[in-house]
Amino acid sequence: MRTTYNAETLVAAEQHIAENLAAARNERQDVVRKHRLKLWESVTPEQQVEDWIRDERRKEDYAWRHKCLTRWETCQQILARRGARYLRCRWQNYVMETPEQASVIEGIRTWADTLFARIRRGENLLLFGLCGTGKDHVLACLVRQAMLRHNIFAQWVTGPELFRRWRAEFNGGSSVDPGDDRCANGPRPLLVISDPVLPGGSLTPYQAERLYALIDRRSSWQASTWISVNTTGREDLETRLGVAIVDRLRDHATTFSFGWPSYRKPLER
Repeated sequence: MRTTYNAETLVAAEQHIAENLAAARNERQDVVRKHRLKLWESVTPEQQVEDWIRDERRKEDYAWRHKCLTRWETCQQILARRGARYLRCRWQNYVMETPEQASVIEGIRTWADTLFARIRRGENLLLFGLCGTGKDHVLACLVRQAMLRHNIFAQWVTGPELFRRWRAEFNGGSSVDPGDDRCANGPRPLLVISDPVLPGGSLTPYQAERLYALIDRRSSWQASTWISVNTTGREDLETRLGVAIVDRLRDHATTFSFGWPSYRKPLER
């Protein structure tokens, strides 16, 4: 219980001062006894209560700083596992060259203003567009916001990582899907999947079955899934991911189309 300035704490302070004075008088060393007597004889109950309150505030401030530092370090670790360049991703350094880009990014940032409530409701997010349009840059910004502002920790995997994990099951690997790790009471509240299908490719029947099962399970538990997909449009999205998966993702979801050219440029010779 937090210390407050009232009659009860003043009585406790008087008792605390009296106990310390008694202990000082029993001190055998003259120098120490004189110093402690001088110290405690000058302390009033009001000062003692103020000292207690100040100490508690200092401890609370330290605990809060430690909690923020731990949260930041965990966030950095999650982003670093996705790739070192995602550590630098911020809303401020997303390059916008067209009005369409500005409109989409503004829409996503407005959507993220209620991020905590959306994740609590299990809302999904689907970003699709050409390669190099900044979809994963946006995901990195959103993951950072979810973790640092709302203390919601994500698991972020790529399509190749996901499929490699599933293939490993045949060789005795873990059969636990991403987002279910160390969670006894349902999946994690937030799972992020980048590029579940390679550019120009499509899912195999087995991959489509497993991905649908994963998304369907998370939907049943009202756990958010954010996905970025490289496609040329909505029809291409359904062709490559499959109508069933897209339909399940769109249920209780927000979609944003990144319909502008790739930001990536070839090196000059």
